Amino acid sequence: MAMHILEVEEQVQERLFHLAGSSDADTVPRCAPNRRNLFDNFIFEATRWAADDGAPDSFAWACAHFQAAHESDSAALGEPVPLVPPSITGHVGSIVSRWQRGQQVDGEWDLPVEEAQLRDELYLRLGTDLGDGLAAAGRRLCSRMWSARVGDGLVLPAVGGHIWNDNSGSDGGDVADVGGPFIAAIYAAGDLMARWRAEPKSRTRIEREIIDLAQTLGWKS
Repeated sequence: MAMHILEVEEQVQERLFHLAGSSDADTVPRCAPNRRNLFDNFIFEATRWAADDGAPDSFAWACAHFQAAHESDSAALGEPVPLVPPSITGHVGSIVSRWQRGQQVDGEWDLPVEEAQLRDELYLRLGTDLGDGLAAAGRRLCSRMWSARVGDGLVLPAVGGHIWNDNSGSDGGDVADVGGPFIAAIYAAGDLMARWRAEPKSRTRIEREIIDLAQTLGWKS
């Protein structure tokens, strides 16, 4: 099945390396295990609303796609995913296995109550509740996934750094120094990518800095 996360990575890679030209940027393609791609794609789609890049039902679409990918074996929803702790995959599997498409109430913008409760559980449990709101927790979760994806070497560092900043809601109204390390990292990735664009001769070193930042975070932090 087509995965949104891979399509976005491909589009960003084409744009960035058209800009990079013949610089020293890392352009060697990465290959991630399919099960990890499915898992990361779920988090990416499920947090689109929090990043102000999707309607509330982006969570529902994410659940539907993840269920469809495991249609032949629904018990596999929470099975191990490469380099992701079992406690994380088990919780995601529990949420998706409980999800059912609800009936949208006329005039209501948010998800039906039961679906919204599952979305909130996902955000607050895996993105952490720091008292700054549901959307901030969702952005932390998206940032956590991208830091893991970059730190685990599953995406080119410049590509991952760009999407980490651009698609984790960097203009979501957070206060970077009070939203925790995952919010701060969204902005740090943006600063690194600004340098990457402005300093062609330093791109190899800056890509290493992106990886170093990512490896301080991720799923194990």
